[in-house]
Amino acid sequence: MMMPLVNSLAIRYAQPGKKGAVMGIVGLAFNFSPIIGPTLSGIILNYFSWRYLFILVLPFIIIDLIVAVTALPKIPTNQAPKFNVEGLMTVSFGLLGLLWSFSNVSQYSIESMSVWLPFIIGVVLIGAFVMTQSKSDHPFVNLAVFKNPQFTTATLVNSLIVSTMYGNTILLPLLIQTIMGKSAIISGLA
Repeated sequence: MMMPLVNSLAIRYAQPGKKGAVMGIVGLAFNFSPIIGPTLSGIILNYFSWRYLFILVLPFIIIDLIVAVTALPKIPTNQAPKFNVEGLMTVSFGLLGLLWSFSNVSQYSIESMSVWLPFIIGVVLIGAFVMTQSKSDHPFVNLAVFKNPQFTTATLVNSLIVSTMYGNTILLPLLIQTIMGKSAIISGLA
């Protein structure tokens, strides 16, 4: 949620000749945090309780709030678009069905109705979402942008990069700590 907001604000308020530099700084921050975060967290967890992870972040949150209130320009309010409840419901329940199905694979056989029924419901609802949004005057997600092949390719490549990068930050610690039985500091350094 934060990444699109920061990117939008950076593009909107950066000076025309500085947009590339601003996007580089934003990209550096977002790509550096998954590197340094697990390492620092592993070190902290090795010596302290997990509660300290949240306590140590508080000063940074306070500083960020003060800077945001004092330094950021006032954003003009936009006219609120009509909210597409049908789109929200179909995509939410469609994704819920898919997630439920994938989660059930670890408990049930892949041929089980507990796996296939939520999967089929999820696919049908996602299909309904795509059909209704492409015909809607006020779509929940504007799917017309995917007609641009450059946008579609960039979105797919970025999705692969982000899922690989953030997937590793979740899966590697689980593997190292749960399966291999190593400490949090080893997990953070990995």
